[in-house]
Amino acid sequence: MEAYEMQKQIFDSIQTAIDSSISKINTTNSTIGLVSEDPDGFICNVKINSEIVECSLPEHLHSWIQKDDIVIVQDLYNNSQKRVVTGKTGQINKSPSLVFEDASDMKLKSGVDGMFDKLEDEKVTSGIVE
Repeated sequence: MEAYEMQKQIFDSIQTAIDSSISKINTTNSTIGLVSEDPDGFICNVKINSEIVECSLPEHLHSWIQKDDIVIVQDLYNNSQKRVVTGKTGQINKSPSLVFEDASDMKLKSGVDGMFDKLEDEKVTSGIVE
């Protein structure tokens, strides 16, 4: 056997061992999805590749995530057992959203495009801004 062939066999053996070890590493996996309905507490249903999946919603995102938002979903164990919404990248605009100007610093302010009635604790679907 020539030296080159022997070196190639050693290299291929090492590569096979490395590939086997790497394939056993369990990492997280993130995908993009669309929130299919308004979240309920810590539960958020997200449409990913034509399938609705149940995801956990961290507390700091409760007032930020709503129906028709485009979100990042992280599969914590890379086995579809535990998925968490980690952030929002945008939204589908079926209707215009509100943007307000803050006269004190001459900047536009924006955020969740919803209004809530404090007395009824419900989302208001229409209103007049004075």
